[in-house]
Amino acid sequence: MIDYQEPQVSICVLDFCKPAETRLLLESLKEHIQFPHKTIYLHNGGEESYGYDYFKMGLIDQFIQTKENNGLGIGTRDVMAAAFGRYTMYVQNDQVLGRDFTQEELRGITGLFMPDCVDSRRDMITSVSLAGAPCGEGIYSERAHIIGTDFYRAMEHELPLPAGGAGPYHHTMWREEAIQTLYKQRGYIHYRWPYPLFIDNGKYTIRDQPDGSRVRMRTDTKSVRWLTTPKQPYVFPDMTPDEWATAIAGQWVPGTIPEAYLKGGHSFNCWGNIES
Repeated sequence: MIDYQEPQVSICVLDFCKPAETRLLLESLKEHIQFPHKTIYLHNGGEESYGYDYFKMGLIDQFIQTKENNGLGIGTRDVMAAAFGRYTMYVQNDQVLGRDFTQEELRGITGLFMPDCVDSRRDMITSVSLAGAPCGEGIYSERAHIIGTDFYRAMEHELPLPAGGAGPYHHTMWREEAIQTLYKQRGYIHYRWPYPLFIDNGKYTIRDQPDGSRVRMRTDTKSVRWLTTPKQPYVFPDMTPDEWATAIAGQWVPGTIPEAYLKGGHSFNCWGNIES
């Protein structure tokens, strides 16, 4: 007779329409994580079956499937709600674990945390980035990080955290932004671990729009390809009325970069000559 013991770390991965990137991430976790953990994967929207294939391959410990894609905010809420380890490691599915992650290094990271609760004290390290400082030093980023599970749950219910994020609820406050605001108000610190573990592999963002259409944008050049024709303008992508009219008419040239990204200096080439 043995008692059940939850692994100390729950690893949460949210996926939407990125089979190659997600598989690479899951394989890197399986290869390099060297401490007890549970990998929890949420497949956001049910039209493709590759996620369950990864589960059957042994890359996932707990598989969650939703009927519809409710976007980044709700997807993050749902996958984080399944975590029961003392610590949760949230990793966006277009990241890759680039080296071994040992028990000794984990102890060094978790040793930075203050008590696993939301309170009024300032200058507390409440989460640790494992992928540099993509939002700036000390600023919370979901990209790849470790956070106390109870602390995250306290934020979830105390604020509560909003539904906003990439996808059909882009127009509302993003969950990540709400956490950043709370950190600023209370002086919480998103500490940058000085020895990065994760590598960014995010070449595209793929999103469902409120009108049911689907769009793909390159993260570097900001070139846009409509996978299904939009029916109405939305806050994403940032396009002029004429550009929206062209897209709605089904005349958008795949790979075109909207004017706002060109004029704003947001278009650059990081990934080379891949499909636009």
